[in-house]
Parts: sequence; structure tokens; C-alpha cells
Amino acid sequence: MPKYKKHKLKLSNILGVEVQKKTDTQIIQRDLFGNIVEPKSMSLSSTNGFNDYFLFNDLRNGHTTIHSWDIIETTQRQKYICLLLLRNRRKNHYGKLDGNPLSLEHFQSLDSSIKQEEIDELVQLGILKPEEYRFVVKHHSIYDLTKNEEILLSFINDSEIIVDDLKIQRVFKLKRISIKEIIKSLKCKDIIECIEVRYDFKNTKISTGLFGINRIFLPSSDIFPTLVASDTNDFITLKTVEALNSNDFKDKFIKEIYETREFRKITKSEACLIQGFPESFKLPESRARWMKLIGNSVSVPVIDQLCKAIIDTGVFGNEE
Repeated sequence: MPKYKKHKLKLSNILGVEVQKKTDTQIIQRDLFGNIVEPKSMSLSSTNGFNDYFLFNDLRNGHTTIHSWDIIETTQRQKYICLLLLRNRRKNHYGKLDGNPLSLEHFQSLDSSIKQEEIDELVQLGILKPEEYRFVVKHHSIYDLTKNEEILLSFINDSEIIVDDLKIQRVFKLKRISIKEIIKSLKCKDIIECIEVRYDFKNTKISTGLFGINRIFLPSSDIFPTLVASDTNDFITLKTVEALNSNDFKDKFIKEIYETREFRKITKSEACLIQGFPESFKLPESRARWMKLIGNSVSVPVIDQLCKAIIDTGVFGNEE
């Protein structure tokens, strides 16, 4: 295999931005509860405890994770309730899924001072959403049901239906049955009745991010994510952030970059350089078209090195 190259192109080289050397400042990360959070590498470049990109997501946490409650005007109390949900929704005693909604009773078991009105306010802000979680079966006759309704009702347990129990059943995926639509139909027929409402974050699709943004990369980043044919919600900024600690780092990013809209998507010439093409490589003008071509391509320098390494083995010279 080709030897690893120590010198590599960085994002700042592609963007034409000079980045100052980072100091050896020790970063101590703390969450809203005051607990120290150990710095973790998030798979992309990270130096001295500062990640080189910001992730927009309500299901993850870290000093460079931007949550919806960071950019929507919220009180410290509302942020606290959101973080309480974030820290507990993956615990298996709340359900069988990797992430489970919590009921008011669950919130109050974690903090007895939490009130329904506070949960409702977060719903109105568009941060949380209510989910009908558990239903009681009132009555039904086989003659009242469609085939899909029969399938769903076959998972009754002690006259109850739990939505999370349905989500892990393969039959709904195999037969492409919408659990949500069947639940709605059974409610309209007055066959089932909701007896437990739970609450989860409104934005739960990790790849989508928040408000059309998945990640924003600082020019100090060593790398940029894989370019894909359908384009991505990844952005870059030409600005750097100088901060003394993780809270300062995040606050400055929000004020100086996010709120001022000092970020953008990569250009066609930048995309070419990222993939190893010449900056002036001829491509269609339409972003959708050139992104499809670049995203479906491969990294040219990687293929170049692999091909040369194969030739250097002499394998082609052995033919008679």
C-alpha cells in the first residue's frame, strides 16, 4: 500500500484562509448541571479540546453541539428541561427503542418541580412534540377491521397497545404499513383510546440537522465530509473563533457566525479541490448538476496513488 503522506491539504488551504496556530489551553467542558464532560473526538478534526466544526442536533451533546434551545429564545429553566430529556431518553427503562419519549410523570420522577405548563411551552416553541404512546382497546369486531388493522391489533397486550412495541415489529416495514395511519383509523372508529402521552424532541432526524443546517466547519478543520450527489446540509465559515473556554467558544460561534449568517455552502471550485480535481475543471453551471457529478466521483489523488502502487509491484511486467 502507498505510504501515508504527512503533508495534506487542509480546509483552510482550499478556502484561502490563514489560520493561527492553536494554543495549548486546557478546555474544561461542563453541562447545564455543572458536571464535567470529558472531551470526546467526534470523528472529525479536534485540537486541544475544541472541535473544528459545530453540529446542529437535538439528540447529541457536546461543547460544539448547537441545540434548537440554543438558537430559539429560551430561559435557563427551559434549557434545563431539554437537557434532562436529552440525558435520559436513551435509558432502557423508558422504552425499548434507542431513544424514547418521556411522559410528564417521567419528567417529575427526575425533577418533581416540573409542571405540565412548562412542557406545553416547549411544545409551543417547536422544541418538543407530544406523542400518543399508549392506547387501551375499547372494543372491536373482526368485521370492523381492515387487514392492516387486524395486523396491528394482533399485538394487543393486556388490552393495551404501546407504539414503541409496534415499531420493533418487522411486519410493518415488510408490508409497508404506516403505524401512524392505522392508529388514526382505529381512533376514528372508536376502537382504541389514548391513555398516555409522552414528549420527545421535534427534530429527531440526525442527518437533517436543525433549520436546514447539519454542520458548520471552521477553516481550521483538517477535513471536510464526504461529498454526495444529493448535496448536503454541511456549510463552511471563513471566520475563526478565539475563546477561553468551551462556553465562550459556543457563545461566540452563535453570535459571530450563526446569527450574522457568516457561513455558506462550498463553491464549485472548492468542491473540485476537495475531490482532487483542478480548480478550473469544467462542470455544468447548475449546482444540482455539478454536485451530482462531483458527489458520484472519487477522490482523484487517492486513486492516483493506488494505481501507481499497483504499477510499482511490477504485476503488469510479468505478462509474456
